[in-house]
Amino acid sequence: MLVTIDGDALNGVDAASALSGTPHNQDPASANTIQSVTFQGAGFTESSTKVVLESMNRSGVPYITTITPDTIAHDGSSLTLLIPSESSTVIATLLSGGSGQLLQIVPTVTAIDGGRGQLTQIWGSGFTERKISLQFGPDSASPTVTDGGPAPDDGIDAFDWSFANQRLEVVVPNNAQLPYRVITEGGISGNDDDIASFTATATCGSAAVSTSASANVEQTITLNGGGFSPDTTKLTFEANWIDGVP
Repeated sequence: MLVTIDGDALNGVDAASALSGTPHNQDPASANTIQSVTFQGAGFTESSTKVVLESMNRSGVPYITTITPDTIAHDGSSLTLLIPSESSTVIATLLSGGSGQLLQIVPTVTAIDGGRGQLTQIWGSGFTERKISLQFGPDSASPTVTDGGPAPDDGIDAFDWSFANQRLEVVVPNNAQLPYRVITEGGISGNDDDIASFTATATCGSAAVSTSASANVEQTITLNGGGFSPDTTKLTFEANWIDGVP
């Protein structure tokens, strides 16, 4: 990811995109938290150049993070840094001044623990207390829960874990469907890549709908589609506990 800085101000952004998820706008730069970015410009020095980003803690309180770059080029023309986990959709600029540029922080979902009608934990990154919604289904008509503020009983609650703003807790609606999508100011977790079809037929028994894919448990199947990545693609399945709770 490249962000362009001229002298002591961030004046423009080159092609820069989050590794996972979909930003609300394609024009401004976007990134996930814990993603390495490169700032380009002039006059950067190890002794004085620092980058400032807007952040938000798990209680929804905004604050400024000052970052010392991980590396600075010998000629002072570029620097690299890791976007902190507490970053929200931000104006990125230099500590020494400048108007800065918008950097969209796109949320990710890495795991779900729970299900319909119960308190559920959603793990990922880029979560922002007070400015977040959860969509339970494939489109805008799906059930949605919107956070009402920093209190623990106002819809959605954010928590720190291994890093800042890593976990959400929410009571999932009874009519929820997969996928579960996190929506923030910076974008939407997930993207338009999808499963086009299954190559799967149950090796034992007869499927209830013969025209649909079928399988037995512990059977290997093939999913066909596009945009799958060994680094980011994960699958979610609905299941039931032995007492019938999903």
